[in-house]
Amino acid sequence: MPLPSLRIVADAHAWGAAHAFRHFPGFATKLTVVEHAAITHALLQQADVLVTRSSTRVDARLLADTAVRFVGTATVGEDHVDKAWLAARGIAFASAAGSSTGSVVEYGIAALLALHAGGLIDLPHIRLGVVGVGRIGGRLAGVGAARGTAPRSGSQKLTPHGAGAGFPPNAAVARPGTIDVCFITAVGAPDIMAHLRSCGVAVELGPVEQTGAIGPMTSVYCRDPDGNLIEIASYLAD
Repeated sequence: MPLPSLRIVADAHAWGAAHAFRHFPGFATKLTVVEHAAITHALLQQADVLVTRSSTRVDARLLADTAVRFVGTATVGEDHVDKAWLAARGIAFASAAGSSTGSVVEYGIAALLALHAGGLIDLPHIRLGVVGVGRIGGRLAGVGAARGTAPRSGSQKLTPHGAGAGFPPNAAVARPGTIDVCFITAVGAPDIMAHLRSCGVAVELGPVEQTGAIGPMTSVYCRDPDGNLIEIASYLAD
């Protein structure tokens, strides 16, 4: 009896994809590994699985009327994926959220120890500043507190654009290392939309569910006169 087919398309820069997805027991696996620019609607017509990164916008334009039933992103961030659209069509989704937490915290600790060994700081008699007390920042701040470094923290989250891998939507010119602006407001998404309309400001995208520094949030995007992207977000449940 022939094995059922499993057709996978993977981004060439998803580390280890060529080895990890080449064979699944019980399936006749066909793996196609391509550069992100080659991940197109036409390529996915006969694909069952898409493994991508933040350089590929995953939404209706890419997946409508394809055979894809599972999308995985080899990234912690999920801003490039229209999760609501996937869920409405029964397409399963998974990200790498949480996979880098331990290693990033260990890197931060190693950096502090290296600075201490070089005589540049005096542990534990320093103030440790942590920008973004989410999953990773919160754990790093906890380690610092346990070691007596008096951590100071904020609720910001910075997501710089990479070379050739900007996070859509983005500024008209999203250069590597640049960061789009996000403002947190105390009102909900309906009020944000109403205020923008009253000011004659076009909505670029939204409302959409995103992940902020301290948890899930709802975002609305617009642009300033120079084409820079402005994100206005609320942690309030609508």
